[in-house]
Order: sequence, then C-alpha cells, then structure tokens
Amino acid sequence: MIDLLDRVSFGANRVAEWLLAPILAFLAGLLVISVFSRYVFHIAMVDAVELTRIAFVWGCFLGAAVALRRGAHVRVTFLADRLQERWRPLGILMANAAFLVFACLMVWHGFALADRMRVTTLPTLGIAQTWLYAALPVSGALMVLHATAGLARAGADLRRGLMGARP
Repeated sequence: MIDLLDRVSFGANRVAEWLLAPILAFLAGLLVISVFSRYVFHIAMVDAVELTRIAFVWGCFLGAAVALRRGAHVRVTFLADRLQERWRPLGILMANAAFLVFACLMVWHGFALADRMRVTTLPTLGIAQTWLYAALPVSGALMVLHATAGLARAGADLRRGLMGARP
C-alpha cells in the first residue's frame, strides 16, 4: 500500500513539474515582452498584468507542492535533531500529520474561495477569478497526497525502528 501511494505521489508530482515548466516560461516571457513593449514602444499590455498574476500564483502554488514532495521546504529541525535515531521517524510522522491537516484546510477553504470568486471576473481578461483561486485547492490536493505518502513512509520507518530492524 505504501509503495502504491508513493508511486501515485511521484506520478502526480511529475505532472505538476511538467505543468510548472511552461507556466514559469510563459510568466518570464510575458514579463520580458511586457517590459520591452512598455519602455521601448511605449505601449502598455494591459492583459499582461492579469496573465502574469495568474501564472505567478499557479507557479507558486504548484512549486510549493513540488517542493513538498522533494523535501525542499525550509524546516526547523531543532527538536528532531535531539531525538534518538530510532525516535526520529516519530518527529517526521508528527510533522507530516500537522502538514496534512494544513493541506486539508487549504483544499477545503480553497474550494470555498474559488467557488465564491466564480461570480467575479478579472477586469481586462473577462474570465472568472475562479481560474486564479483554483490554484489553492489543486496544489492543496497535491500536498495532501504528498503528505499522506510521507506519513505512510514515516509510519513504516517508525514501526521498523521500534521493532529493532534497521530503517
């Protein structure tokens, strides 16, 4: 079961990485074109502001989910470093459980916020703001998946450590 969960988490992360690359390339390209257009041709691209905002928000939230899977988020390991080797998985388990609660709240409230924003539109693009706020529940769902896989791995490591086997 842990292997299946880990494979699903890995696969979902690969999809997020593949989506993240063109989003960030689009963001960077649009910013360069927008700045060039404004300062060289003195023509403001009004749509660029909202498009870059959407790309930036999606890039940040998908990037946060990818970073969680990679273990790249900043961590405070003060307490975990003081635990005995066999009890460290317990610290990791507790941290993953706390993050899982946060990610579930992110999905729940993200859906509520995206739903509320469906009646308002982005002024220059004329599309529902739901497209902007949908990044919250989507990345939250990825984080739930990654945190659940991490929780399962930490639980297995803890069981192995408490039984005297090498983790």
